[in-house]
Amino acid sequence: MEKKIATYEEFGAVGDGVTDDSEAIRAAHVYANKYNHTVCADEGKEYYIGPMQSQITVKTDVNWGNAHFIIDDSNIGPDDAARSVKFFNLSSDKSDIAYTQSTNAT
Repeated sequence: MEKKIATYEEFGAVGDGVTDDSEAIRAAHVYANKYNHTVCADEGKEYYIGPMQSQITVKTDVNWGNAHFIIDDSNIGPDDAARSVKFFNLSSDKSDIAYTQSTNAT
């Protein structure tokens, strides 16, 4: 049985680096989590994630390929205790998931 795929664009993402794609990305992962689909970002897209009030939970396979994500943390002040807020919550019932945070600013 072939695993089904969901894309951010199917849920309204633009991927131009300017338009806030937060809700489309969240909706894609909510759907994928519910139906056990892989989420694929479109090659070469740049997704802007604006200031968020809650995390995006990722429970399925994801292929981000060579897509880029701009995460706007401008609503977090330098003295804010929430400075270490997580934008993505990664979880699995199979094995540990390891990820690293990029410190390269563009």
